[in-house]
Amino acid sequence: MNFILRPINLEQDIEDITNLTKQLGYPTNAENLYDRFKIISFDKNYHTLAVEFDHHIIAYTGFIRLKSWEIDGEFIKIQVFVVDENYRSQGIGRLLLNAVENFAKEHQIFRILLNSSNRPEREIAHKFYKDLGFEAKSIGFHKWVKFL
Repeated sequence: MNFILRPINLEQDIEDITNLTKQLGYPTNAENLYDRFKIISFDKNYHTLAVEFDHHIIAYTGFIRLKSWEIDGEFIKIQVFVVDENYRSQGIGRLLLNAVENFAKEHQIFRILLNSSNRPEREIAHKFYKDLGFEAKSIGFHKWVKFL
């Protein structure tokens, strides 16, 4: 199969990106996602890579280049990472994560972080991340802020 790794083209890719985002479990629609991506695209520290096959986006990752308070240097935070459920176990995820790692090397960034939920159905993904050299190092917390 001929997979093409490339930056997203928001105008042409939004429907596929929307469907993939829904597969991650985040309810959204193309209009709202388009607006978010448009804002993100103006920040030079945000990067989105996609894998195209047969004129469709079948995977994408979004990552942020950040500075750290606690240690010297920069790090990359992978904010979103998804491979279409119909194309998993074909090397596509590895292709995307290798591209992020290559970006890190090119920019002398020595650390990549990603979070993955702790639901039982994510255990396959956790094994995949570990197989690529990621270590489970911390527990993340989040809180939704309620407005008055």
